[in-house]
Amino acid sequence: MTSLLARFLGRSCWFVGLGLAACGGEEPTAVTSASPTYHGDVQPILDARCTTCHAEGGIAPFALTTYAEVAPFAALIEEAVRARTMPPWLASSDHDALKYDETLSDAQIATIRAWVDAGAPEGDASRPGKPLDVTRGGLSRVDVTLAMPEAYTPQLFPDDYRCFVLDWPLDEARYVTGFNSVPGNDAIVHHTLAFLVSPDYVPLVEGFDAAEEGPGYGCFGGPTAEGAAQFPVAFMGAWAPGMGGVDLPASTGILVEPGSKVVLQLHYSGTTPATLPDATAMQFSIAEQVTTEGFYVPFFDIQWYVNPESMPVPAGVADVKHSFQDDPSTNVTVLSLTRGKTFPNGMTIHSTLLHQHLLGKSIALSKSANGENDTLIEIPDWDFHWQREYFFETPPVVLPGEELYLECHWDNSAAGQPPTDGVQQPQDVTWGEGTQQEMCLSFLYVTAL
Repeated sequence: MTSLLARFLGRSCWFVGLGLAACGGEEPTAVTSASPTYHGDVQPILDARCTTCHAEGGIAPFALTTYAEVAPFAALIEEAVRARTMPPWLASSDHDALKYDETLSDAQIATIRAWVDAGAPEGDASRPGKPLDVTRGGLSRVDVTLAMPEAYTPQLFPDDYRCFVLDWPLDEARYVTGFNSVPGNDAIVHHTLAFLVSPDYVPLVEGFDAAEEGPGYGCFGGPTAEGAAQFPVAFMGAWAPGMGGVDLPASTGILVEPGSKVVLQLHYSGTTPATLPDATAMQFSIAEQVTTEGFYVPFFDIQWYVNPESMPVPAGVADVKHSFQDDPSTNVTVLSLTRGKTFPNGMTIHSTLLHQHLLGKSIALSKSANGENDTLIEIPDWDFHWQREYFFETPPVVLPGEELYLECHWDNSAAGQPPTDGVQQPQDVTWGEGTQQEMCLSFLYVTAL
C-alpha cells in the first residue's frame, strides 16, 4: 500500500505528512477565506480537482468525497498540494499555456493549508461553498465503441501492462475526430494508450495475441510484445483518470482504413492479486470527411532506434542527458507515419505526449528558430505513472527551416532506481521497449499548414 500511496501523494513528498521527511514547494500566502472550513472552502476544490480519482472504486487508494474520508488525510493532502505532486499535472506552467490545466492556484493551496493549520474544521454542511468551474474537455459524441474481446484480470502486481487487439468495424475509410476510454474497473485502470495498426501489420499483432494464453499479450511502452522488433503504428490517443475523453481540433481527424485494428494498451495498477476483472472499452467519434487530415507522429532521433547503444544511460550517473534537434517537416520518423503526406508550408502542433520510462528525470520540447530556443512544454519532474496528452491553448506553428528540440534527462544513480520489493542496483541502459530500458520521444498531433 505504501508504494501506491506514494504514487498518488507524490513519490518524494508525501512522507512529510507522516513526519518522515521534508519536502520543498511553493509557499503561497493568499487565502480565500478568513476561517476556511471543509464544506465552505475545501470541498469545492477537492470535488473539482481530486474526486475523479479519489472516489469509491476509483484508481486512487482512498476516497475524498466526504468530510469523514478527507479528515484523516488532511495533513497528507496539504503536503501533496503544496508540493504540487497532486493533482498529477506534470507540465510546468512557465511555458506555453495548456488546455484543461488541473493545477491548483496559489490561493487554493493556501486555503487548504490554512484549513489544516486550523485543525481541519468541518463547518456547516447546509452552507456549502460554490462549486468551481472546471473545463476538462471531453468527447462530444460517440459513433463507434470498441470493447475488449473478453475481461482480463491483472496477473502482475503492482503494475501490469497488457495489450488487446480490437476489431475496427467499419468497411469504408473514415476519420476519427475524437476518442475516450471507458474503464471497466476504475480501481485498477491507471491509463490507456490506443494505437492504430494498418492492415499490413495486423497479422503481426494477431500473432502476439495468439502466442500468449488468456486475453491480450504483455507489452510495455507501446503495442509491441516485449522482446519483439518494433513496427510502424499510428498513435490514436491517450487517456488517464479525469481526462473525460478528447475532441480533436475542429475539422481535423485521423484516417482509418478498412481492415485496420486498434491495439489498446492498458496500464493496470493495484496492490493485491485479489482484484476484479476489467473490460475497458474505447469510444470514437467519426466523420466521413474532414477539412484537414491530422496525424499523431513521433519526434525523436532515429539513430536511437537503429542503434540503441547511441543513447546510453550509464549506471551510477545521476544526470544523463540526450537531445535531438531537427526540422519536423522533413524528419524521417515524422514522415514515416503520415501516409505520404508532406509539409511544404510547415505544420501546426496541436498537442504532445512526452515519453520516457522509469528512470526519466525531466523532458522538454522546444521550438528553435533564428538561433533561439522557445520552450513549448517541459516536465521538470518526470513520473512514468502520470503520462498524458497536453493540448496547447494556442497551437505553435513550425515553418520550413525551423526546428524542434527535444531534451531528456535520466537519473540512473542508486537513488534514482524505481521502487521495488528488493534492492535494485543501477544497470547500464540504452534505448528500447523493455521495462528496464529507456526512451526519449514526443508524440505530436499535427496538421499541415
